Amino acid sequence: MTRFLSKALQAEEPYFRQGLNNLELNNGRPNHDIRLTAETIQKTKFKIQQLGLNPTIASPQEIYEALSHKMYLDDLHLTKKLRTLAARHSTADADVIIGMIIAIRSLPETRHTFAVKPSAIKSLIKNVIPRKTIKQFGYRSAASFLKHEKPVDMLAAAWLLEGQAWQKKFTDSYKKLKPSDFEDRHIKIQYMRDKNWQKIADNVVSDYRHNILTLKEAGALIVLPVKNKPNAGFTTASL
Repeated sequence: MTRFLSKALQAEEPYFRQGLNNLELNNGRPNHDIRLTAETIQKTKFKIQQLGLNPTIASPQEIYEALSHKMYLDDLHLTKKLRTLAARHSTADADVIIGMIIAIRSLPETRHTFAVKPSAIKSLIKNVIPRKTIKQFGYRSAASFLKHEKPVDMLAAAWLLEGQAWQKKFTDSYKKLKPSDFEDRHIKIQYMRDKNWQKIADNVVSDYRHNILTLKEAGALIVLPVKNKPNAGFTTASL
């Protein structure tokens, strides 16, 4: 076994070495670890050369700075492309986030998922009222909130505003779900941009340093607006 793999993977020894030796022994010792090491080193040297550096003398600091600069340039290029895509397909301004959503929706891979029906989500929220969320959205009653807001939107907002006690109580209520409460459908990708969501987004993006909320049980991806100019790398990381 090569020491390179153990060091690169920060593996726990001697368990990694013993496990790898057992795999090699059981498969007739094809020396896959040696081949993988050689291939990894060769590709790494090639990538370092692509950065304009000499792989035999480049320091870790030089490689890091070269990668950072390439990331910056690539992110600018990607941002420009997505803004152009947004302007071409939307009547709104060339919002990079709209460009992201259009790009994701155009992917050829399937976007089907197994998720809780919106009607079932609404019933669960009705039994576990998110009072902070209702107040944030300016409603005087839970009934009005449930009537005017979409179920997935309600769940997303409540998940961000209510805290761990509400989250636990709500997830515990999943025990009440029946097979008929689920469906197979496309993943929902929603961009929240109204004033209520802007207030929520400002705090979330500031605290968590990203603007994506995944609601797996609801089969939804919630994208929050970013008020200030994003840092370098934001587009690449978000997409």
